[in-house]
Amino acid sequence: MSRITIGSMKTYQTEVAATHLGKGWLSTLVALAAILFLPACKEDFGDAGIGVLPQSELVEIQYNDTTTLLLSTQWVDSINTLNSIRQLFGNYIDPEFGNISAQTYFEISPGEGLTFGNAANLKFDSLVLFLDAESYYGRTETPQRLHVHEIMESIPDTGSLYSSRSLAYYPKDLALNNPEIKNLSSSGAVVRVRLDDALGEKILFGDPDSLADDSLFRKMFKGLRISTDPVEYLSREPGAIYRLFAQTEIAGNVANSGATSIRIYYQIKTDTSDYEAKSVLLSANAGNKYTAIQRTDFETRTLLSQHLFSPDTDSIYEFLEAGVLIKGKLEMPGLSNLPKVGLLRALLILPVATEYLGSSSRFRPPSEIQLAVLDSTGAEVLIAGNNQLAHSSAIIYNSVSGDYAVDISSYVQAILIGRQPNYGLTIYPVSRSSSINRVILHGTSNPGAKPVLRLTYTTLPK
Repeated sequence: MSRITIGSMKTYQTEVAATHLGKGWLSTLVALAAILFLPACKEDFGDAGIGVLPQSELVEIQYNDTTTLLLSTQWVDSINTLNSIRQLFGNYIDPEFGNISAQTYFEISPGEGLTFGNAANLKFDSLVLFLDAESYYGRTETPQRLHVHEIMESIPDTGSLYSSRSLAYYPKDLALNNPEIKNLSSSGAVVRVRLDDALGEKILFGDPDSLADDSLFRKMFKGLRISTDPVEYLSREPGAIYRLFAQTEIAGNVANSGATSIRIYYQIKTDTSDYEAKSVLLSANAGNKYTAIQRTDFETRTLLSQHLFSPDTDSIYEFLEAGVLIKGKLEMPGLSNLPKVGLLRALLILPVATEYLGSSSRFRPPSEIQLAVLDSTGAEVLIAGNNQLAHSSAIIYNSVSGDYAVDISSYVQAILIGRQPNYGLTIYPVSRSSSINRVILHGTSNPGAKPVLRLTYTTLPK
């Protein structure tokens, strides 16, 4: 569901209005003609119109402080999280965005294969899961009790697996005593979870052929599901979503000790009939992985529910969120009212409602967002499998000014000279499938700072 909010504000200011062309008028005309009429590649907006003419060559400069913008908030049901760079798990309560829950599923990789030897010479000791919770979103003061289950269905190698789906898993909880995860430092921590002995014995005494072959091993043991109990509203903004760092490579049955992994501890009989302690560390994410994400109880959140279910024509706020994706759409119909001009700069500024970042800025806004070009159907334009962007530089959140600002001069100039259709842009957080960061933007009817597109361009005198 989506909503369109229109803000129409036009302020024109003429800074320099030349009464004559000056002796360099011919070169100026040639330069502007090149800007306006030379062919341009749709996929590469180029540098047309960027730069400042010498003061002696100025014909006329006009500033259009803000042009017509249409800004909307769009709720996406789910996104593809198959084999995302990071996995998410946990629960938190957002006072504005509702209750967020995430579960991660991942395969276990035997690397180059496992060889434990004669089963008659083996004794199982224990099985430990290491979760490298490298960072989190929210608050970790609220304890969350961990649950670990063996999954029943295989995670696909390719294609898509959308975040609204939950994979089937066996009901037995493998996490002994269900330890709590809480009070992690800002740099994260490795959480140790002792797992049920039956799973460790299943691996240690497994079929040798299955242990030696990665594909057969993943059929024998399809992987694990990590989840936590829902949190209660015991404090402000309780709970957190944790991000797992995945060990992506494993060499010679040895994985980094800090990676998300499982370690099997066992003993093997020696030639002297004594038993020697051994252990093997297996990557928990070298194979396929997937994150399921749900949002509940958002209907009671005044800001979000009003904007999603009771759309109006003037918005004070707009919303973006990764993970349980809420994205934006930006349209600039006011560009059609401009003549063909030599564009010097087009600066888009999206102010953030910093009052909704949570206490101590616990709900950090996405560090980076992107503007992807849309086609006539509203779909994102792809070039060689990647989104066509309206900008070449990163759009980084500025905590000092409290906004996102980006130069989109080449994109706007391509529209003005008819080389790029003006179907609008979609706004979304970078790493949208492997994070949960959210932000509330100022809408076009906000009494404070408003989203603006500032155009600086040159025109020939009539």
